[in-house]
Amino acid sequence: MIDKEIIVTDEKTIDSMNSEGLYLDYSKDSLMSAEGDIVLFFHADWCPACVSIDNKIKNDSIPSDLTILKVDFDNSTELKKVY
Repeated sequence: MIDKEIIVTDEKTIDSMNSEGLYLDYSKDSLMSAEGDIVLFFHADWCPACVSIDNKIKNDSIPSDLTILKVDFDNSTELKKVY
């Protein structure tokens, strides 16, 4: 049995724990505790499309069986090689 820990990063995440999926920063812990379908969103602050998508994710609802993990594109070389 794996102990699961929910990492709360903002008010939107608190609300989403009740009826929506989650949008969290990527970490090994957040990956291990994720349930349902998992999407890795490779994000860079300098990328206009990434910033736009990030804002859309934060402002729209996420299906309850989905966890989106925001991965730092610039600092995740090994993870980029895998995916």
